[in-house]
Amino acid sequence: MKFYKHLLLVLLLLGPACLYAQSLRNVSGNVTDSLNTQGLPGVTVVVKGTQRGTTTDAEGHYTIQAAQSEVLSFSFVGEVLKEVPV
Repeated sequence: MKFYKHLLLVLLLLGPACLYAQSLRNVSGNVTDSLNTQGLPGVTVVVKGTQRGTTTDAEGHYTIQAAQSEVLSFSFVGEVLKEVPV
């Protein structure tokens, strides 16, 4: 019986963390220039309100983990910050 109490305690403590981790998924895309549709390297992509972030590669591609309900913030030197829902 004592074993089951410990097992229940572990499940109660770790359960919410597992559910949160499963809600994240890889989100990928390509950031392009609006004039000539070329990929923009070095754009910072951050999940708003978190410390999860990345930058675009030489062709403007990025991949980041985000939940369906989160918002991505895109920033680039000399440009206006843009926020896009996942």
